[in-house]
Amino acid sequence: MRIMVSFFLVVAVAVTVAPAQAPEKDELAPGKRMVRAVQFPYDQKVKFTLFPTGRLEGVAGSAEVRRRKTGIEVDVELEEAPAASQLKPDYRGYVVWALTPAGKFVNLGAIERKGPLKTTTNLPSFGIVVSAEADLKTTSLSDPVLESGYPAGKRRIYPMQRVYYSPGPGK
Repeated sequence: MRIMVSFFLVVAVAVTVAPAQAPEKDELAPGKRMVRAVQFPYDQKVKFTLFPTGRLEGVAGSAEVRRRKTGIEVDVELEEAPAASQLKPDYRGYVVWALTPAGKFVNLGAIERKGPLKTTTNLPSFGIVVSAEADLKTTSLSDPVLESGYPAGKRRIYPMQRVYYSPGPGK
């Protein structure tokens, strides 16, 4: 009886000491990527730096999201990105995607090389991915070049969820 009680005690301690953790970015399966979907608070600006995925040199950007009564305003700025055709000759520009916690990509609009994209969506929670595309009205992601990380600033009080995705055929 003592052996059985000791065994259950050891198992219970092992389970409580080593809880399961979601993999960090370094531990992702090969070919997988991760962004954080943010649940945007009402009437607060949430700013992001868009980080390069390593597919294209010299591309950088930022995003600002604000939830209003009329929807969620999304402003994405590319800073002098090289022509998307440098990645593949048939690529015409960059598409900005909202990636929902369920893993669904929603095309928010396109930017050819630089400048802002200002749009509105009704999605309450998402991460941002920018991809190089041949068809700027596409419904499926091909070649991600930028993605959002943590929101900027010291006070990260927004509920966030990791969303894992596989880059499209262009990767």
